[in-house]
Amino acid sequence: MSFFILLDNRTQTAIDQAEQRASQISYFMFALLAAGLIFIVGLLILAYRIIFRCLGCEPQRASHIIQTLARGDLTVQIDLEKNDNVSLLYHTKMMVARLADVIANVSQAASLLMSASTEILAASQSLSQSASEQAVSVEQTSAVVEEISSSIALASENALATDEIASQSSVSAI
Repeated sequence: MSFFILLDNRTQTAIDQAEQRASQISYFMFALLAAGLIFIVGLLILAYRIIFRCLGCEPQRASHIIQTLARGDLTVQIDLEKNDNVSLLYHTKMMVARLADVIANVSQAASLLMSASTEILAASQSLSQSASEQAVSVEQTSAVVEEISSSIALASENALATDEIASQSSVSAI
């Protein structure tokens, strides 16, 4: 055999080995790419489940509930998953329940305060009426006392006059 044939065989063998190696590398790259995609999809699913567990529901539903509460509507229905006592939705539901209790307590206190105000107003009006009546009574009593004082003064003058007349009569009689 000639040198060129040997060289050609050797080159062909090297080419075949290179093609085989390239084919193996291509398969390995595709397998690595597929494994990477599967890994990324798995991470995305895991991240979604973690977010779902933290929120307690779909992110869009949590957003809707929070927006409804932000508008002041505490009647929004909050449904929880079984055994959910750690999610944002659970704590939001507890917050809404406590806010509703606080509002009910404030409303009850306002009603009691209004009732007490009404009673105080009635008592104040009654006290004012009584004070007016007592003022009239005091005026009448004052007028009567003044009349009595006047009568006593007149009686005192009359007694003095009588005493003087009696003294004069007793001096004349002697």
